[in-house]
Amino acid sequence: MYTQLQTNPTINNIWCIPYENLRLNTNTNARCIEVFPNIPNDAIVVYSSSDEGITVLGYYALDNLNMTQSENYESFKSATIDMQGQDPTREIRRRHCTRIREWIFDNSLKNEEYLRHICLSIVLNLKSIVWFNNKRGEISFYPVADGFVNMGAISYFVNEFMNE
Repeated sequence: MYTQLQTNPTINNIWCIPYENLRLNTNTNARCIEVFPNIPNDAIVVYSSSDEGITVLGYYALDNLNMTQSENYESFKSATIDMQGQDPTREIRRRHCTRIREWIFDNSLKNEEYLRHICLSIVLNLKSIVWFNNKRGEISFYPVADGFVNMGAISYFVNEFMNE
């Protein structure tokens, strides 16, 4: 979801770094806590750096929940059966899934260039179905193959995040 975290931030670059690494530095930890007092320990912080330190622009958190556990799965399954004539549940249960459990981005990140960098960070080094429940009450998902940068997955998630 998008929200106003910063007022007209200067964005020099976009970094996506695990909070567990950032919190080791007192100054960066303080900036993260200032913006997100209850930031999850497993969050990936999105920020821009400058000579004055970091500007926290958001975070996302991933987990390994299988897509079949989504509250929107039954409608997805019904639509798949209607369109393809078969239940996808067995195949999806066998696949490793990575859920984008939560994400909060500053409004300034609703930009294709910035989102492309963030989505690359999300799908890089994954071999799974990457998914999240979108605001339309559907599952946004893309199967990501291991071993190469999947530009299709990146473009898909950029579009999905732009529409959120």
